Amino acid sequence: MTLDRDFAWGHIALGGVYVASGDADAAVDAVYQALILEPNGYEANLFMGFFLQFAGDAASAVDYLLIAKRLSPVKIYRDVSFLALAQFMNRNYEEVVRLWTKTSNKPRRSRNFPAKTNLSTATYWNSFSLGRSRN
Repeated sequence: MTLDRDFAWGHIALGGVYVASGDADAAVDAVYQALILEPNGYEANLFMGFFLQFAGDAASAVDYLLIAKRLSPVKIYRDVSFLALAQFMNRNYEEVVRLWTKTSNKPRRSRNFPAKTNLSTATYWNSFSLGRSRN
């Protein structure tokens, strides 16, 4: 298998492989290459924010997730979940409560959680899988 170095999603996918194997810093490096190709790419900014959480840089994660939020024409659960986790890691609890309150009563399906599991419950349990914190 080879990586198309001119295809941003290839770098994002490679970042996912690195995160899954426990190398969050390599994941960030991979998505950085996607951002070079697509600095205004919604997915590149979104996954940079997500992978930075695993690398322990929650402050930078919020920055990239807010860029992705601005670039996205449609707001979806994944975006809010990533941002809520980064805000939680930054101890921005008022913002976490605002995000959770805004979306927590909307039922959603997930293979990890049954229908009608609210965002706050799912985020709480998902937070245990995040990487180390540098704080």
